[in-house]
Amino acid sequence: MSYGEHRQNIKKYFKEPFYNLSGIFADYLPVPVRWLIGLAIAGLILVFTGFWGLVKFILGLFWISAVFLIVALIYQIIKNKKKK
Repeated sequence: MSYGEHRQNIKKYFKEPFYNLSGIFADYLPVPVRWLIGLAIAGLILVFTGFWGLVKFILGLFWISAVFLIVALIYQIIKNKKKK
């Protein structure tokens, strides 16, 4: 990704705060590094809370992301209806 494209993406992410952190990480870090960071976070949760703590954490993230997805879909539907 060129510097100009990256600057445009950064501006886009700051206009859309939900995607802010994930977008910046996706632009800067290659895939293996992102996987290593994810595994390190999972390892820390595993060390501090045990196996079931990790399972509960992952399920909690799943439900939180599902709620955000539903809210985003409702927002898009309302926004599209207002345009028409």
